[in-house]
Amino acid sequence: KKKYMKNNKAIPGVYIIKNIITSKVYVGSSFNILKRFNEHNGCLKKNKHHNKHLQNSYNKHGKENFSFIILETVLSERHIIAFEQSYLDYYKKLPRWSL
Repeated sequence: KKKYMKNNKAIPGVYIIKNIITSKVYVGSSFNILKRFNEHNGCLKKNKHHNKHLQNSYNKHGKENFSFIILETVLSERHIIAFEQSYLDYYKKLPRWSL
């Protein structure tokens, strides 16, 4: 299991939420990956996620068919948006729920 906290500090990075059946992805970034994962997970479980396409897919396919994958951790929080944009550009040609 990968550690998301180091010396009680949040780890910033870029992640995807992937439906393993459809291969669609949601690309996101956070200054605290673990906290953001927990927020996504809680909203999806409560049927209150802000991205309705992701929520509908989660409702249809079930939690067991989704993976939360860290694409990259960053050393500096100021670079996080640039890293996220590079992954958005990469995933642009693939099925996804966010731009």
